[in-house]
Amino acid sequence: MHRDLKPANIKLKNGATVKVLDFGLARMFTSDAPAPDLSDAATVADAALRTREGVVMGTPPYMSPEQVRGTPADSRTDIWAFGCVLFEMLTGHVAFLGATHSDTIARILERDPEWHVLPSSTPAGVRRLLRRCLHKDPRERLQHMA
Repeated sequence: MHRDLKPANIKLKNGATVKVLDFGLARMFTSDAPAPDLSDAATVADAALRTREGVVMGTPPYMSPEQVRGTPADSRTDIWAFGCVLFEMLTGHVAFLGATHSDTIARILERDPEWHVLPSSTPAGVRRLLRRCLHKDPRERLQHMA
């Protein structure tokens, strides 16, 4: 899990290869092992990747509902962030943005993105993908990026 996927951490190399950068908050686990309890998702990692309680970890406009609540998170939190980035790429607008971090968190928890700002030319399949990526309930969210 990257846990801080956002436009600033995605770059194009030679105009064709996508590179994801900044794995400072990432956690690794194998698909055959149970996902770790990442309720520390609302914490910040120290140099040894241990965590401290009470500090938000991530970039608020791209954090999933489970991240902002500090409840267990898994790879679906990155699927949420991918949906936020894709929405922003298509619209030029951040999907969940408030005047303060608290307002942004409230938008993530209580509102849907402004779907009407998607270009009318957005294919139906892309619209479905976005809705599945940005479902607030991770059980209803797209389960795997594959």
